[in-house]
Amino acid sequence: MVQPVDKEQGFSKRVSAQGSQDFAESSSKEMTTVIHCGSDKNIEEVQVKKNLVLSIATLCTLLVAVPSGASQVGVFSRVGLDYREGRYLPPDITLRDETGRTVTTGGLLDRPAVLVLTYYRCTHICPEMLAAVTDVIGKISLEPGKDYRIITLSFDDRDTPSVAKQLKVNYVKAIGRSLPEGSWKFLTGDRENIRRVLTAVGYGVKEKAEGFDHPAVLVFISPGGKITRYMNVSKFRYGLAYPVSFSPVDFTTSIMDASMGKTAIADNRAPLYCLLYKPVHEVTFFRLLQVSGLTMLVILGSLFVFLAVTAGRHEKKRRT
Repeated sequence: MVQPVDKEQGFSKRVSAQGSQDFAESSSKEMTTVIHCGSDKNIEEVQVKKNLVLSIATLCTLLVAVPSGASQVGVFSRVGLDYREGRYLPPDITLRDETGRTVTTGGLLDRPAVLVLTYYRCTHICPEMLAAVTDVIGKISLEPGKDYRIITLSFDDRDTPSVAKQLKVNYVKAIGRSLPEGSWKFLTGDRENIRRVLTAVGYGVKEKAEGFDHPAVLVFISPGGKITRYMNVSKFRYGLAYPVSFSPVDFTTSIMDASMGKTAIADNRAPLYCLLYKPVHEVTFFRLLQVSGLTMLVILGSLFVFLAVTAGRHEKKRRT
């Protein structure tokens, strides 16, 4: 069941906010009345008090009216991860799957789900993380589509369903067996709906000219949208011989816990981050490297020709 929306709570917030505004207005009227009745000296004192009351009332209004998640508005301007186990993903977030069909988070969360946040043009950690998901799917006994669903979402609103579809074909093929329809979704969306997903799971990214800096983590979600666990990469070292991996045991346990809505303690390991780094003088460095390499080839070639000519001359002298 999807977490019910507490309408009474929302109503009480609106009432409290309206009450704070009414309080500010009534205080202003009272202070105005006192101003007209007092002396010039009292006018300054009362004006100060009036401004103080208005400031306090405005602050109260903001504290009551702004929801707790409002601090997460800047999910596209900071890199970080706020663990939010026990909270819920809104069911009315609208996205598009790899076929271009419109889907909602509530419709996808009819079974335990593993949320993979990435962007489809990444060439750094993201492909390795998706490959690790592919690998762990083939190592566990739980069946995707039946026991759980994989949801991959690009947080780049420029990604399209056609790109998502091609990626899905590649990664599903790597599993080595067919998957039931809808068992692994590759989603895209507009910036606002993507922001809502990132905010709900406490996931912050920073956009750069070359791509995004972002955490590399899996989010496990129960049927109905409850966030139950964050899973960091189990093993990672740079190089093809040390690919990203997720523990099959932890992966299985996390899905089973999600099916029961059981939250897990946050992973004590620091999450892996996909960070883009391009040195300021990278182009100059590689051009110098190219020139140096070309110069070395010219020198070696000249030396080879010199030795060949010299050896030929010595051979002629020896024969004569």
